Amino acid sequence: MHKLPDGVSLEEGALVEPTAVAMQAVRQSKLKVGDKVAIFGAGPIGLLTLLAAKAAGASEIVMVDVSEERLAKAKELGAAYIVNAATEDTVQAIVSLTGGVEIAYEAAGAQPTFSNAISVLKKGGALMFIAAFTKPVELDMSLVMIKELNVTSTLAYRHVFPEVINLMASGRLDVKNVITKKIELAQIVDEGLELLIKDNEFAIKAKHESKRAGYRSCLLFASFMARAGIIRKPLTKGEWRIHLDKLTEANSCTKGK
Repeated sequence: MHKLPDGVSLEEGALVEPTAVAMQAVRQSKLKVGDKVAIFGAGPIGLLTLLAAKAAGASEIVMVDVSEERLAKAKELGAAYIVNAATEDTVQAIVSLTGGVEIAYEAAGAQPTFSNAISVLKKGGALMFIAAFTKPVELDMSLVMIKELNVTSTLAYRHVFPEVINLMASGRLDVKNVITKKIELAQIVDEGLELLIKDNEFAIKAKHESKRAGYRSCLLFASFMARAGIIRKPLTKGEWRIHLDKLTEANSCTKGK
C-alpha cells in the first residue's frame, strides 16, 4: 500500500501502476540527458513513456502512431515531432527530423514498428520494447551487429511506485492530461472495455467514476490488459461482467475503499 500525498489526486493515483511500467522501461534503457528518442505506439503506455523520457532528460522525442487523435495528444504532452505511419515513410521521416535517435521504445507490439525502431537507431543505440507481442517477430541480426545495437526489454516494474508518486507530487510527471474520458461504473463495459478492444480511435485513457480507489486501479489495469492484447480473445458483455465481478471480490481491489 502506498499513501498518496495531498497534492496527488485519486485520478493520478489510478495511473501510478501504468506510469511505473513506463518509468521502469526508461530507467532500464539507460537514457541519458540530451538523448533523442523515438516512441512507437501512442497508446497509454507510449504516452506515459513520453512523459517519463521527458522527465529523464530526453532532448527530442518523436512519437509514431497511425491515429491522428493519439498523435495530437502526444504533441500536447510534449513530443517534438509526430509521425503518422499510415501516411508517411516512418524511417525516412524520423531520420530526416532527428538524424537518428539514441533510444527507441517499441510500445505497439507489431513487426513493422519493431523493424522501424531498429532502423532509426544511431550506431550504439538501444531498442527497449515494452509492448506485449501476440506472436513472434523477426530481427535482422546483421543490422544489429553492424550498428552495434542493444536490444532489450522490461517486464512491468520493480519498486518504483514511491518514485513515481514523488514525481507526480513534485509536478515533474504530470499525467493528468493522459485521462481523456470519465465513465460511470455502470457503463464501464459498454463505454469502456468493449470499446477499448473494438475501436483504436477510442480515448487514450478512460477512468471510471467510483469512490473506491483500489477498485478504480484494478479496472484501469484490466483495460490495459485488454488494450495490450493480454486478454487475447474478444469477450462478450457477460464475460466482461464476470471478470469485473471477480475483481471486486479480490482483496487487491477492495483495500482501497
